Amino acid sequence: MEEKTITEWLDSTASEGTYVEYSTIGREELMAFLEERKVHSVFSNYEELIEKQVAYKDDHLANYRKKRATGKTYKNIYAHRLTVMLPTVLPRGIAYADLIRSFLYRFDIKIRERNLLWVFSLSNSLTKCTADIILFSRPFRESADEYERYEHDYWWNPETETRGHAYSEGNIRLRKRGEIKLDKDGNPIKKKHRDVSSTECRIFKYAGVSGFKKLFSYAREVLRETLKNMIADQYAGNCHYFKLVRFKKGQKKSTLYKKILRNDIIRDMNRRLAALFDRFSKGGLDEDEYLSVELRRTIQKIRSRLYDKQASIDGVTLSLGYNIQWNTYKANMESLRQCLDGYLNELDARCDVVVREWYEL
Repeated sequence: MEEKTITEWLDSTASEGTYVEYSTIGREELMAFLEERKVHSVFSNYEELIEKQVAYKDDHLANYRKKRATGKTYKNIYAHRLTVMLPTVLPRGIAYADLIRSFLYRFDIKIRERNLLWVFSLSNSLTKCTADIILFSRPFRESADEYERYEHDYWWNPETETRGHAYSEGNIRLRKRGEIKLDKDGNPIKKKHRDVSSTECRIFKYAGVSGFKKLFSYAREVLRETLKNMIADQYAGNCHYFKLVRFKKGQKKSTLYKKILRNDIIRDMNRRLAALFDRFSKGGLDEDEYLSVELRRTIQKIRSRLYDKQASIDGVTLSLGYNIQWNTYKANMESLRQCLDGYLNELDARCDVVVREWYEL
């Protein structure tokens, strides 16, 4: 029953459908969600963290007056809501929280990088299971300043009694950027909700109707791939055919993130190979000499590109070193992932041909 449910879910989500919904939510919707639903989170103190997010937004509300073409007024966004359809039963050893976390971290790496706050609620029946995910796009600061500080220099012209610029004659600087703000009694002003960053992460950004459709399509594909990889883990056991890249003490955070991304690909290759080995040993494919040779060649091709500082893909040499810019590194590693997946997909297709030939005999 369990395997059938998973298989049916993967088959049904392979085509376009209403398996993903997205919307922004305001304060009232957020409060109603938290009060009416049974909320789960990987953050042990999520209630306290949500209070800080809400309090920060309460203090920084925008005064929207402009109306959309639909006649509705813009609203203040407190969080993002993503609803995804999940299998009603998961394989033993896989929890919904782990599946959603892996999905979010693959959907947008900033969610993991900035440790963005998210919670979810499940609606599960015999025939349908959905997860409503609430995500906050403002990260928490690692080392928050205790006091309010001026963000810019403040220049003043005493003759005209107007604010001026540094290059204007006669202006004096009353306040220096970075100085602590004082109240009317001369006391330092403490920051309110100082744990919440004033800068949002660009999550769930899209342009136009086509961009919105791509967002849905991408979320659905990432969710399917995440579950397939986690199921492959069930076969993998302790398989670590390709070794993970080690972290070194004192390395820059940018290098750490790049190694995490590379290790994600290494884990994916280990998972897929474990499932492939299982297919060879239990399905009898290891008796086919041609396929056995192709398996060894495929493994060698993957290994030759997995750890290199540069790789030639489709006639283009891509840099994979840790000293390049983050956006370039991400794009190049995604090209590498697609290339390595292509090797395994090609071998899978050849295995399918051999199996069909067996059944036709």
